[in-house]
Amino acid sequence: MEDFLKIGLEYTIKLDKENKLPTTWSMILGNETFGTVVTQNLGGFTWHDNSRLNRLSAWNNNPVSDLPSETIYLKDYKTGKKWSLSDNINNEANESYITYGLGSVKFKSIQNNISQELDIFVPRKDNIKINILKLKNLEPNKRNLKLIYYIKPVLR
Repeated sequence: MEDFLKIGLEYTIKLDKENKLPTTWSMILGNETFGTVVTQNLGGFTWHDNSRLNRLSAWNNNPVSDLPSETIYLKDYKTGKKWSLSDNINNEANESYITYGLGSVKFKSIQNNISQELDIFVPRKDNIKINILKLKNLEPNKRNLKLIYYIKPVLR
């Protein structure tokens, strides 16, 4: 992976109040039998075998609004504040970074004094989407958070 970084095949997009993308930016992560589309708002959709016929989560064909069919929500029990790792869902325009690389997408941001890092990838041989979420409390007080992984499944 280090050689990949050195030759510049990874790029980072900074999003904030002044820097918004004009339309949906996405990347396909997949192997021979499984895949997912990841947008700057986390969720495109996920499929098995055939992206048109075997969707596991819903596909929203709207490049302007980009409502995710998969996302992560957090809630602080003490303050009652709720937020998502998706910039499109949050009302606050915080600075965030999205790094698109060889086989992975990484999200970094700070919301409500919680540093959030999310790595998303699909292994070469397994039919699974992996999300590795790292949270760090930036306040001196202990926090009690609730984490929800939301998916809008396609039911047949």
